[in-house]
Order: sequence, then C-alpha cells, then structure tokens
Amino acid sequence: MEINNYLELLSESNAKAGGGSASAFSGAMATSLILKAYNMIKKRDPELDDKLQEHYEQDLLRLTEYYKEMIITDGKLFEKVLEAYSLPKENNGDGIYRKQRIEEAYKDTFDSPYNMMIHAVKLYDYIFTIKDFSDRMSDSELLIAQTLIDACYNSSRVNMALNKKYITDKDFLDKKKHNILKIEQSYVYKRKKFFVLFLSRD
Repeated sequence: MEINNYLELLSESNAKAGGGSASAFSGAMATSLILKAYNMIKKRDPELDDKLQEHYEQDLLRLTEYYKEMIITDGKLFEKVLEAYSLPKENNGDGIYRKQRIEEAYKDTFDSPYNMMIHAVKLYDYIFTIKDFSDRMSDSELLIAQTLIDACYNSSRVNMALNKKYITDKDFLDKKKHNILKIEQSYVYKRKKFFVLFLSRD
C-alpha cells in the first residue's frame, strides 16, 4: 500500500485502520531502522554475520513482515467486532449468540496488541546484539528505533486495556494477567538497559 493511501485510510472514519494499525506501523518502522543499522555496519564489516547470532537478519525480516501484516490485520479484527454488534438480538437465543460473538471478537482484538507488545520487547534484543559493532552513524538509527519501539509498545498497551473492558471471561483475563506482568517487567528492564548502554558511550 502506498504511504499516502495508508495515511488517508488512517484518517478516515472507518474500521480498516486505527490505533492498532498505527501501533503496528511503529513496530514495522522500528524493525526497518534496526535492519538499516545492521546493513550500515555490514557495509564496513562484511564479516558481521559471523559475529552475530544465526539468522539475525532473517529473524528481523520476519518481524518486519509480521508488523506489516498487522497494519492491515488489526483493522480487520475490529471489523469482526462491528460485524458481531450487527447481529440480530430480537429474541433471547439471538441475543445470547450475539453476546458470545462480541466477546470472542474482543478477545481477538485483545490478543492483537498483546502479541505486538511481546514482539516490541524482543526488538530490544536485536539492538543489544549489534550495539558492540555500531558507530555514531548507525547509533542514530538505533536511537530512533528505540523511540518507535516505545510507541509500538505503549500504544499497544493502551489498545489492550481498552479492549479488556469488553471482556467478561475471567479465566481468559487471568491467564493473560501473569504474562502481561512479565512482559511489562521485561520491557522496563530492557528499556533501562538500552539507555545505560547508549548513555555510557563516548
């Protein structure tokens, strides 16, 4: 999709793209900038791949594709919510089925930002992996990538909290609660580590 078309879609009053899509776009830009830093370093150090973990570039490319897909998929998930709300509710049976469909649709919209948060935290590890080989030029790309990781993580967290309000399944939420706490702790730790590493540079 052309960037102008996407931004126009994002600004329109429809369910095709919104906050979740923007979160995914931030994640895609973060991965692209980390890849840019990697390519800049590799240009002056052709043996870089031998010094990194196996499949470093391929794994980052997969994450880029994941976020690119979520730019569109997140909107499609919310369309499912709207479809569920449009189901008939005239009689008791219809009303119960409609309520179940709405709940299931919101669970999917909850999982979308939940998974984006998990991947956003992982992106820090790719920065840490190449930081020893980086210089001031590639550092600038990694610093901007970090701000985009923050944007992806925090906006996904907001979307997840908003969708949670419409989920009554306590077992579903309880299972997620423990993992969310671990994700948040990991995010805080890695974010602090990032700034310690970069602020300690000459």
